[in-house]
Amino acid sequence: MRYKDALSIIKGDLLEIRDHHQEFAFEFEIGLIETLLTTLELKLHAFKQILPKLDSRRGLLNVGGSMLKTLF
Repeated sequence: MRYKDALSIIKGDLLEIRDHHQEFAFEFEIGLIETLLTTLELKLHAFKQILPKLDSRRGLLNVGGSMLKTLF
């Protein structure tokens, strides 16, 4: 499961808990969980920004280089 999907599921569950918060948790606990989820989303987004981008042109160069390598 992807992290983004997991965070979406947790957010949905948190909304459901918020509707029934008196049965499950105090309001401030729900707020802490929401803050944690927001922090996780921001860190996930920041992590994705530092990952190298895939270059579709690179695959063509690799194939051409491999063929030339086998010829010579």
